Amino acid sequence: MYDFNSSIPADIDRTDDKAIAQYITSQIVGADEYKFGWHKTRTVNEYDVRGIPKYLASAKCLVFKCTQRQRKWARPDDIPLHKRRCKTKMQRVDCKGSLHVYFLRNCMFPPPLERAHDARPHIAFVYNHTPHEGRSAYGVPPILREWIRNNCGRTPYDTWEKMMSAVEAGEFAGLPENAYYSQRHVAYWHRKAQVQRFATISADSWVNMEALLKQDEKVNRFISI
Repeated sequence: MYDFNSSIPADIDRTDDKAIAQYITSQIVGADEYKFGWHKTRTVNEYDVRGIPKYLASAKCLVFKCTQRQRKWARPDDIPLHKRRCKTKMQRVDCKGSLHVYFLRNCMFPPPLERAHDARPHIAFVYNHTPHEGRSAYGVPPILREWIRNNCGRTPYDTWEKMMSAVEAGEFAGLPENAYYSQRHVAYWHRKAQVQRFATISADSWVNMEALLKQDEKVNRFISI
């Protein structure tokens, strides 16, 4: 990539290689709606260049990997079973996709690259990725989460009852037939929607908490004299 600095947005620091590499990554994989996370930063050893062109020797390389890659989660055995979270594991795709962004500094380019452009190349990247489906949603589907956020009732039960009535009436497209969602799942998103809504009442967190508790029918208000 030649003269890349002229195309970088103004809010990105030209001296921050990681920010520039993240911008490049978002432009490359964003169109396909994939997500790549930063993995590591290394400098290419000029005495051990294998699998890449020799002119990338001494370049600074930032490696990004697809977020759907399989990982082994280590859970310590000293946590009692009754204190562990009962959570369904997220289904991931065994993706080996990666994106290497090279910042070329004092590199020796072959004659074809030297003559290809008036300026010297600044950045090179190697993109290796196979298209695949995204991670499947579990629990309450995103379309129902949005509905709960916009139609949050007074109590979690009210929200759950209205939502299940809408589900049984077929108001949501893409849900499986005879779908059922427990009150426990709905209660989490109900509470989260309430907190987000009442957080905008005032800059004082105590005022927001008071308004939130007044909506809970299980909270009794006592006036002390």
